[in-house]
Amino acid sequence: MPEEVTATNAKTTVPVTVATVERRTVPVQIKAIGNVEAYATVAIKSQVSGEILRVHFTEGQEVKKGDLLFTIDPRTYEAALRKAEANLARNQVQAKNAREDANRYAHW
Repeated sequence: MPEEVTATNAKTTVPVTVATVERRTVPVQIKAIGNVEAYATVAIKSQVSGEILRVHFTEGQEVKKGDLLFTIDPRTYEAALRKAEANLARNQVQAKNAREDANRYAHW
């Protein structure tokens, strides 16, 4: 048990605690304030524009080539496809009519 010894100085008295030395295993813990930086980061950019409906990964998750990352709202692209198909059908009819007219005028 530590015993208290008083050291005398001309102006002040300072209490001193004395104890017997012991050898112990002490766990090493370091508490510090700092910043953590990622080993590697990747910026992901879509090749097409559109509203993102769903994200299929969480930040920090490992992903591999071919993994589904996002679901983009397909309605814009489906509407553009229907418009292109309608334009194709119209152009095919116009081309057929132009060929028939060319054949008719060639026999005049």
